Amino acid sequence: MPSVQQLLNDVRIRMPGSTATFTDGVVVGYMNDCQNEIFRYMASTDIYEFDTIASQAIYNMASDMEIDKINSVQMSDSTVIDGTEGYVTYEFTGINETLSGNCYYDALGQIGIYPVPSTSGSGYKVKIHYEASPVQLSTNTLSTIPSVNDEYQDILKWRACRDIAGSGNSPDTSLTMYYQGLYDKLFKMIKMDFYKRRAKNPRENYSRSEGWWNG
Repeated sequence: MPSVQQLLNDVRIRMPGSTATFTDGVVVGYMNDCQNEIFRYMASTDIYEFDTIASQAIYNMASDMEIDKINSVQMSDSTVIDGTEGYVTYEFTGINETLSGNCYYDALGQIGIYPVPSTSGSGYKVKIHYEASPVQLSTNTLSTIPSVNDEYQDILKWRACRDIAGSGNSPDTSLTMYYQGLYDKLFKMIKMDFYKRRAKNPRENYSRSEGWWNG
């Protein structure tokens, strides 16, 4: 699987005059734009777990987790995790809503749970089902492997080449259309793969805001 550096090198080969005008950061930014656009068709549900700590309400989230991509939060009803424990569901509470019942909330990039675990409330298991977000690419970590599936990673290059060709005072229209065609072809394959997976298991990939029934 190619790294950010390898993808960047390939873009430079295809667009040899781009170095002076388009910095590595700009090109990687085009790749991030592409990831963010297509990832809704690629994201899969993951599980993140942690144990509660007495009197602690706020906890770290997984690095690829965003609060609005959480599908469910559950907490065990026992500190003995042996398969016989039950789980209580926690509902999301927004910033302007009152904390009540069993709920979780956005704590400035972390997750808060309510009620706050008591002074003897350590060791309860919290399970979070969420849709993983793409790892944001950066010139500071050129060895990073993009989150896009290996067979579709060329789309990051096509998007970058398209944006480079179509920018500036004298855009290369023919080259822009060429890379747009490559981009569209691969994006269509990504969508077809997504719809095939969803038809096989309709609730496998959906976002809380989108609903699985929407495109």
